[in-house]
Amino acid sequence: MNLSIRSIRIFFLKDCKGYDIMKKIISVLLLFALSLTVSCASKSTVQKENVGVGRKDVLYSGIGSSNPAADTDPLPEKRISVALCGDDIIYQAGFTDAKKRSDGTKEYNFLPNYQYVRSVIESADIAFVNQETLMAGEEYKYSDYPQFNSPRDLLYDLRTVGFDVISIANNHMLDMGTSGLESTIQFYKSFDDITMVGGYESEQDFMTPRIVERNGIKIAFVAFTYSTNGYSVRGDSTTYIPYINDNDIERSIALAKESADMVFVSMHWGVENSFTPSEEQKRVAQLIADCGADLIIGHHPHVIQPVEWLTGENGNKTLCIYSLGDFVAVMQRASNMLGAVVTLDVVQAGGEFTIENPLFNPTVFNFGPSYYNGHVYFLYDFNDDMAKTFGNVYGITADREDLFEIVRDTVDEEFLPEWAKQN
Repeated sequence: MNLSIRSIRIFFLKDCKGYDIMKKIISVLLLFALSLTVSCASKSTVQKENVGVGRKDVLYSGIGSSNPAADTDPLPEKRISVALCGDDIIYQAGFTDAKKRSDGTKEYNFLPNYQYVRSVIESADIAFVNQETLMAGEEYKYSDYPQFNSPRDLLYDLRTVGFDVISIANNHMLDMGTSGLESTIQFYKSFDDITMVGGYESEQDFMTPRIVERNGIKIAFVAFTYSTNGYSVRGDSTTYIPYINDNDIERSIALAKESADMVFVSMHWGVENSFTPSEEQKRVAQLIADCGADLIIGHHPHVIQPVEWLTGENGNKTLCIYSLGDFVAVMQRASNMLGAVVTLDVVQAGGEFTIENPLFNPTVFNFGPSYYNGHVYFLYDFNDDMAKTFGNVYGITADREDLFEIVRDTVDEEFLPEWAKQN
């Protein structure tokens, strides 16, 4: 039977005797309809409040809002760009070249080394490099292998190029003794816009995370080295060397995670001239992933090594770059001149922080006769004419295709830009 209230009312209006009955029935029906409306509204309100609380727990850390719509609106996406470079090693040819290139504003001019890759570095929100030579001051005398000390004009130029995070944790950090390292640390500390990691005045200083914030995203940097070439810190010094060991890795990452959104770990490790990461590299990399770090920045082998995603014990993803190769160096093999500028995005969306678009952009450090006139080029800019004189001081040869072949044999195409895949 499908009768509306209106049809019932008409039926009873036609029969005056049933009018009173009609009013009672209508009253009952209206009360029943009203109770259904209240019940549904109440249920809807409860469901909306549950959703809102859940969103606030995730996105607003329990902080309430006077605007109901704010409880369900996702946080706006935030994004920052990052550029990562490997070993910057200044040999005698490098600082001799820089002195010849002086523009009169300072004694040494290193800017030409980087002029062909500078635009990518300075446009990044954060740019990192491993500086493998000390800047202890001219009183220690400028020198190269096996004990490096570079002119301090170098740091001014790295800053101008766009580097704002620099690691000095490497096997040459005690080349000028404890006092040379202490002098270098103090020099870096004189720059408010450069974050230096890897050189620490004390163990307490080591346990104080270095945090860089861009666009509201906080990234902590920690750094380690496998060795200091047999040198050790003077007994009366508090200077702390961040040697690779499981305990320091675990505690430094744990502290960094307390105050930062992401943790990047710089690792000076591996076997020189090996394109394959060692078993110890792989073990330590997995430990870092299990600790919850987001990125591993590897260097030291003086050649490039693979890039891969690791899965930590909590299901987290860690991007591992086993070796970025040499950025600036004058060495004896064509493969030693290969490096990379790895670019990537750090993205915050919906309360989650992820790494996106990692690209291994291969570079080559090309120098002319007698070691001089060196420049870093992206490999696509390295032409056959350059290859004819490439490394001729050592009697080595390499052409463009040889170098591309090394890149493609070492790095999975997932991480290569299109130009590096196709050449």
